[in-house]
Amino acid sequence: MVRKWLTEYSDENFEKEFEEYRKFFSSLQSNDRVEVLIAKMNGQVVGFLALWRMDDSDERTTSIGISVHPDSWGRGIATSLIKESIRLAKD
Repeated sequence: MVRKWLTEYSDENFEKEFEEYRKFFSSLQSNDRVEVLIAKMNGQVVGFLALWRMDDSDERTTSIGISVHPDSWGRGIATSLIKESIRLAKD
């Protein structure tokens, strides 16, 4: 389903892309360099944000990946996810 949300990225080979996502999500619990925030509305997942710690230097470089379902665009979902990720990053 995430594939439908992404307007700029998708792989022509759906099975390959699906496998990449499966590996990504299955490895999250054992990855201590990423925090994933999930946004839900009415019990349904409508978006997520991944906050990646890129290195252990004093600069503490971080990368953010975010996706929101198009049906939920304009409802502040991304803003809420970003605000919570800032709070989490400060912690």
